[in-house]
Amino acid sequence: MRRNLMRLMGFTKNAKLSLIVLVFSGIAGSVCSLLAPVFIGKAIDSLALYNVDFPRLYHFLKILAALYISSAFFEWLLMQSANNVGYRTAEALRQAGYEKLHMLPISDIDRSSRGDFTSRIIIDTQNVSQGLIQGLPKMVQGVSAIIGTMISMAIISLPVALTVALLTPLSVLVARKITLSSHEHYVMQAEAQGEFSGFITERISNRDIISAFYAHEGNIKSFDKYNETLTSKTYTAQLYGALVNPSTRFVNHIVYVSVGLVGSLLSLAGLISIGQVSSLLFYTNQYTKPFNEISGVIHQLQSAYAAVGRVFALLDRENEKADYENPPEYISAIGNVDFQDVQFSYEKSKPLIRDFSLCVKPGEKIAIVGETGAGKTTIVNLLMRFYDIDSGDIKIDGNSIYRIKRSQLREMFAMVLQDSWLFTGSVRENIAFGKPDATMEEIISAAKRAHAHGFISRLPNGYDTQISEEMGLSAGEMQLLCIARVLINNPPILILDEATSSVDTRTEMLVNRAFDDMMKGRTSFVIAHRLSTIRSADRILVMQDGAIAEQGNHDSLIKQKGIYFDMYNSQFLQE
Repeated sequence: MRRNLMRLMGFTKNAKLSLIVLVFSGIAGSVCSLLAPVFIGKAIDSLALYNVDFPRLYHFLKILAALYISSAFFEWLLMQSANNVGYRTAEALRQAGYEKLHMLPISDIDRSSRGDFTSRIIIDTQNVSQGLIQGLPKMVQGVSAIIGTMISMAIISLPVALTVALLTPLSVLVARKITLSSHEHYVMQAEAQGEFSGFITERISNRDIISAFYAHEGNIKSFDKYNETLTSKTYTAQLYGALVNPSTRFVNHIVYVSVGLVGSLLSLAGLISIGQVSSLLFYTNQYTKPFNEISGVIHQLQSAYAAVGRVFALLDRENEKADYENPPEYISAIGNVDFQDVQFSYEKSKPLIRDFSLCVKPGEKIAIVGETGAGKTTIVNLLMRFYDIDSGDIKIDGNSIYRIKRSQLREMFAMVLQDSWLFTGSVRENIAFGKPDATMEEIISAAKRAHAHGFISRLPNGYDTQISEEMGLSAGEMQLLCIARVLINNPPILILDEATSSVDTRTEMLVNRAFDDMMKGRTSFVIAHRLSTIRSADRILVMQDGAIAEQGNHDSLIKQKGIYFDMYNSQFLQE
């Protein structure tokens, strides 16, 4: 726990000034609160029976007014500082979490819930922020108040101070026992929240599929299950957390009564005055107040601690393997690709790619076909180094991709996938995504080469039109924007992964024209389901069980009357 708290303080560096102001205002406010009982006692003592010293009384009342006004100001300053510390810390945690996502292996992200990542970066960091906003002021005020009141009480009456000191551990032990018991329930609550977030993200993203299968009832039942689990774990955590405040308040009431009793006996013995007894009772309230206040926000503190553990667990995940220490000077690529006896498996016990060798010449168009799970997309993932091979090597222009910087490697490629990915922003920003410094002339040129300039010009604000779901762009139009995005980078190697499978036949013709222009002079890998789209490929690889079962051009494979022949005729008959 202490390690996480110390580590968390490292994320407050953007709010150092606010942290200093927070500590100062917390201590100053506590000093004002501690001085007030002294002057309250003096004011009471000035009310001697039948002999009220009004000038003295008014003097003390003015001092009290100044102290209470100052205390209110420092309280306001404390909360403003705490807010800034909390929000700035959450901002730093979100930044670190989002940057971490870019350093994680693709395999790690593929195996994890997208919604859980979202929950850690947004919800958990917000819980940490709320915990800091609620907890820091209480901690600063609490420590200064406890130390100050103990000193003040000891000055007035050492026996009373010793009485309080002897009873304090009881309150601490009770709070600590309940807090430790409830912590694991808050961790379970945070995990359930992450799982629930993942479920909702997944179901919203696939809303059309749920509607297509009319699976609303089953979907709602699944939602109810996650909802009930989160509610149950939240209720259990709250139930344990809610025990802290009443328990500490009960112990603190015992402290208050004990001070009143001891103080009264000392007053009767003539050792302290009635005003001093009053001051001691005020100090007792000040002393027990931090325990009551901290226990009152124990839920936020426990949630924050559980949340910061989840955020740090994300930050502590292993990064992608570091780049080769002495990479070659690599400026541009010609496009020669060589797979050498590549072995790969997602799970070590289940080999997928076996003894895969392939030499691709610059400018050659390679089509990869096969049944689902044959390893088509895996070959591309290995080439892009989204996953690392188990053995063998992959070379580009004679250089192993494992000796090239990832940034340089991925600059050699452009990829167009089945699902067109456009982000919130203008059409211009989407096209220039991979080249933010592209000029307007370059953007328009890329759009024209992708056959997208025409429909872009008809948009309300042309290239400055903001992309949104309400625009009603067709799948083909979105794909053409993705092609324009690729063309503006002018990469030597292209990867098309089922890039036309989500568009209609008429749109496919337009998209294929753009692809043909784009692939001229470039090494291209085309993963396709519609075999009619790859007839012009220089070589077609037929994948089966992670290996090349057949290869050749369209005509030669048809003549072989093997797997490709059966696949092609099957599609032809279906069409």
